[in-house]
Amino acid sequence: MAGRPGRRPLSGQQDDWDDDEPVADTTDVIVDVSDVDGSRAEFFEFTRGGEALQGFVVRHQETLRAYVNRCPHALFTLDFGDRHIHREDGEALVCWSHGAQFRLDDGRCVAGPCRGRALEPLPLERAGGVTRVVITAEPEGWPRQLPPPVPALVDPADNESDGASTDIPVITEKPPQ
Repeated sequence: MAGRPGRRPLSGQQDDWDDDEPVADTTDVIVDVSDVDGSRAEFFEFTRGGEALQGFVVRHQETLRAYVNRCPHALFTLDFGDRHIHREDGEALVCWSHGAQFRLDDGRCVAGPCRGRALEPLPLERAGGVTRVVITAEPEGWPRQLPPPVPALVDPADNESDGASTDIPVITEKPPQ
């Protein structure tokens, strides 16, 4: 897995994996969005199709969005491992490998070599004060074709009574304390 663009070993794992050993796919990831603002994203790691991937949650105005951390141009992560993905003014996301710029609200590339394509979105859900990212299958045809849109999540910190369901099952790896 190591050395392939856009894929990194999960935290705490070595990059000399035994490729014959299957890795369970992640179905969802609980994320702390309390510090996500116009210049800071919350990153998370997951496994899909046996590959270690990374994603992030960003805020655009009062809306939270989640994306897979892969540029649709070359499938590299947007950052160089430093988790720096925002343009200096905070108004766009940037792939620092080739300079592609993406809108925060829908992940569409508006400048650079992948203009017209988009980051792969992941759905967000909120229940009982917990925000989770639902890990979905890679959209058919991505990155050459635009992925289907996913609903945005209005930040519950801004509107706790947004009418969202509170009976969504939340899967955690550690039991609550």
